[in-house]
Amino acid sequence: MGGKVWIVLSGVLALLIVGRVALHFVRTPDDKTLIHEALMRSVDASRQGEPDGVLELFSRNLEVNDIRVGNRKEMIDFIKKQKPNIEVQKVEPLVNGDEASLVSPVRILGTVPIINREIDVTVPEVTFVFQKESGTRWGIVPTKVWKLTKVYLPQEALEQAFDLSF
Repeated sequence: MGGKVWIVLSGVLALLIVGRVALHFVRTPDDKTLIHEALMRSVDASRQGEPDGVLELFSRNLEVNDIRVGNRKEMIDFIKKQKPNIEVQKVEPLVNGDEASLVSPVRILGTVPIINREIDVTVPEVTFVFQKESGTRWGIVPTKVWKLTKVYLPQEALEQAFDLSF
């Protein structure tokens, strides 16, 4: 009789564990929340000089103003040394299937390395484009994750914001 009780209890425990894992998958936050949380984690990691947290959001095909950003080593070094402080002021993504966009003023605080000059500028309208790409959850479960694929900064806003005249 003791053996049967043990088998039943083991079965119930196994069902509870499987149920708990399944419940986690069912309770996945909506896409807007996932994008918001990923962007905020990336911004916080940038301020801390932790490149892994920033690069986790970036697609391997990231483009800024239609120019592919490819040198990850330079990005890692920049983030570690400069700890860029970037404030995305309006995080309300518009989701359309596997693509999302977000338009927001962005405040940039930090040092321009070439001239070693402090800046505090706000670019009034930056567009971020996100796409779902293949990824993993817990390092092993295949899933789709939101990645930043494109950033558009108006050229005239950049020239005005980064007016480095002396």
